[in-house]
Amino acid sequence: PGEVVWTNVQIKGQSPTPRSGHSLTGNGSGKCMLFGGCGIKDADECAVFNDTFVLTLGEPGKWELVEPLGDVPAPRWRHSATLLPDAESVLVFGGLCKGKRFNDTHVFSLDKKEWAIKECAGTPPHPRSHHTANRVDMEPDEGDASAAVEHKVLILGGYGGPGSTRDFYMDLHFLELASWTWVKVEAMKGPVPSPRSDHSAALADGKLYLYAGRGWNSKADPGYYGDMHVLDVKTMRWLEPDSEAVAADGDGDAAPAWPTLGEKVWNHSAMTIKSVPSSYMFLFGGQNAPRRYANSLSVFDSGRNKWETPKTITGAPPPPREDSPFAYDDSTKSLVLFGGWRQKWLDDVWTLNVAGICGPSYAVNTIKPVSGPFTGAAPVVLSGLLFKDSQRISVKFFTKDGKREMTVPGKFEDATHISCKSPNFEKHGALEVNVAVSIDGEPYTVNECLYQFYLNTSAKKCVAFGPGLVPRQEVGRTCSFMIQSKDSAGHYRAS
Repeated sequence: PGEVVWTNVQIKGQSPTPRSGHSLTGNGSGKCMLFGGCGIKDADECAVFNDTFVLTLGEPGKWELVEPLGDVPAPRWRHSATLLPDAESVLVFGGLCKGKRFNDTHVFSLDKKEWAIKECAGTPPHPRSHHTANRVDMEPDEGDASAAVEHKVLILGGYGGPGSTRDFYMDLHFLELASWTWVKVEAMKGPVPSPRSDHSAALADGKLYLYAGRGWNSKADPGYYGDMHVLDVKTMRWLEPDSEAVAADGDGDAAPAWPTLGEKVWNHSAMTIKSVPSSYMFLFGGQNAPRRYANSLSVFDSGRNKWETPKTITGAPPPPREDSPFAYDDSTKSLVLFGGWRQKWLDDVWTLNVAGICGPSYAVNTIKPVSGPFTGAAPVVLSGLLFKDSQRISVKFFTKDGKREMTVPGKFEDATHISCKSPNFEKHGALEVNVAVSIDGEPYTVNECLYQFYLNTSAKKCVAFGPGLVPRQEVGRTCSFMIQSKDSAGHYRAS
């Protein structure tokens, strides 16, 4: 992966008190909604909260303590909060307060600053906390033009139970948003993961990636997990890894397993960001041993089924912590982090700019031709995905170290093609470069697409030989000869 940038952001306004177990939900347009949590109320007094804050990102950012209308949920923490399809409503489910678990459903409107209780049909999940919630947008089958996208919220796992009973869960429930109806998945297929809480579940390209967490402990098993499981959300089948997903320990005789980080972790932060052609899951912090807190950052590429550490991490990372959720702001291509716990409650704000890994919503795959003179002006065509029609298209030719680059305007041809003329690269030399595209000022694409600049051919340095050059050949007889071309530096041309 490419470069990411950590920034400790100073925010104006009335900020939340130090806390953990809250929810933080971005609307993708520069605002994040924070609700609840457990932390410091006044001086040394601790409390469970039901306050609502809105964080507006920018220069400078600003906190706003909302005085909401409507029926405000009871105080709670370790609940879930999910952005709904209108991108201005947030659904809150479950959580706990002083030993009591909830299974109620509330919706907050960012525009109206109003809470509403949602009376849902069907049977809701048992009261719980420490679970995960993901919005699933089910596309209709191909050929069914009359069908609409089905929007659902998927609740997975957690810890709780009816009344005073307590248990770890690995059940699946959908809240169908069109009818506000709860539906339990009665029969999951495939290798179902162990019941757990404090896991992460991130959705990417029709698959739900469940990672790590904790469950019941015993003398033989401390109950901490470092495994990955993948659910196909359309078929409700937990998938078996293919032969390319090797065991984490590298044992060639071991059964195939989904890739892991090689250590147990729980109560961490995780978020998937859609990219082209595949999506990326970012994982930060948590505990990797009892009372040992982490601040490492890892990235999972869903297209390659591979965990990696970003190639370049600029800026000091946040101090180690757990119980601090990620939000994502698409307008700034940044993950947002507030507060958490590490032997005390925290109240700092951090952003992680991920544009260097995720890029924009389009991608470059290939370029033709793959080489050209370093004097430039050679027509080239870029092939890719989801290009947008615009008069503001920039094509950047740059070396892998990023120290030498030239930019030229591009022309939209169609959703999969952009044309341009190569730049003059004489001042940098005949080098291999990467090519990237930016449309309307967005971040440049991050897919590798290589182009080779070469020195111009020098006719006086070229050599021609063969029977076609021998004197006194017969007229009308087929003959041939070869030309070995050389560039102006005397090197053999390879293209």
